[in-house]
Amino acid sequence: MNKLITGLMISACLATSTLTLAQDHGGRNNDGFKSAQSFTRKLDLTDEQKEQIKTIVQSVRGDDSEAKDKSKSKRKSKRNNNYNAATNLDPSSSTYDQDVLTMADEQSEKIKQQIIQMADVKKQIYAVLTYEQQEELRTLREERAERRASKEETED
Repeated sequence: MNKLITGLMISACLATSTLTLAQDHGGRNNDGFKSAQSFTRKLDLTDEQKEQIKTIVQSVRGDDSEAKDKSKSKRKSKRNNNYNAATNLDPSSSTYDQDVLTMADEQSEKIKQQIIQMADVKKQIYAVLTYEQQEELRTLREERAERRASKEETED
């Protein structure tokens, strides 16, 4: 079960990188790049492509900052509820094992749906890009992964 959840989490991280690359993060540092805007420059997106990608991303995440704030507090609340639910289970209960499995199944289903959604977004974004831009994005992602790996090696 742990391997499944770990695999799903890794897949989710890989799938969300496309969203990260496509969004404008207002100049914040993004894993070695000043912002995702550098990717749009490196991919040389047309204005039409930028608008299409923006629409795709907004359809999933929304653009309203108030909605983002609510979403952030909602995620934090869910995290706290999940933590409380897990810690409030009574290990001496006859249903403890089943309760834990049920909770784990619910969480894995949520992660599964997130991965499916991110994969769909990635597919939509790739459909907007030319073949050359897709290849360049793959190269940029590989370089980013190599930088992360070398950074992790130096931190160990």
